Amino acid sequence: MEARSVVCFSVRGYQQAPESLQGNLMGANLDQDAIRELSTRKQNLMLELNNYAENQRASQAVASGERREKASFL
Repeated sequence: MEARSVVCFSVRGYQQAPESLQGNLMGANLDQDAIRELSTRKQNLMLELNNYAENQRASQAVASGERREKASFL
């Protein structure tokens, strides 16, 4: 009896970028770094804004609670 084996494979290749674009690829990395930095800054600012809003809600709740207490004494 003869043993047979089948081998299947595929190869994917990518063409190099044209020379006119190769210099722009470094610019893309800088753009990604700038986007990452701006995204981090936005996230920090949104967190700060949410903290201010939460503090305002808490202070309003305390103020309205104080008003209720004063009204109950009268």
